Amino acid sequence: MPKSEGDSITRKTKIHCFACNGDIMDPEVYTKEKVLDVYRNVKDKVTLSGPTYFGPILQQMIDMQKRREASGDKKQKYDICLIITDGMIDDMNDTIDKIYELGKYPVSIIIIGVGWNKFERMNILDADEEPLKSNSAKNNKDEGKCRDIV
Repeated sequence: MPKSEGDSITRKTKIHCFACNGDIMDPEVYTKEKVLDVYRNVKDKVTLSGPTYFGPILQQMIDMQKRREASGDKKQKYDICLIITDGMIDDMNDTIDKIYELGKYPVSIIIIGVGWNKFERMNILDADEEPLKSNSAKNNKDEGKCRDIV
């Protein structure tokens, strides 16, 4: 993985994912009120900086979906991954591949860009006008099966 700066929390660890709710063992938040509480709590504690990698958090989502699938959990669950970013994505190809893979699962991704950076390239991830295509040769055989989840 390339050298990273990340945000004020992950800069020290070189890990690009952290639990905004403070509980790494149970990082999920289940209601919109809790999402707002977590955001209010963390917004003044984190200083965003680059480079910006979405791949690690999306891989965590993939891993969570696979664990749930392997456990035989029959409860219907739909996950929403909220990503708040202040910069362009530095791992765009990896991000696209992971979004493509997540398209098989009951997941949506909301990306919120904050600040004054240009976010036009983020439109690539939104498959409203043009379907998202995996960069990975092994996934291209399944092309057309990915739904718009961003």
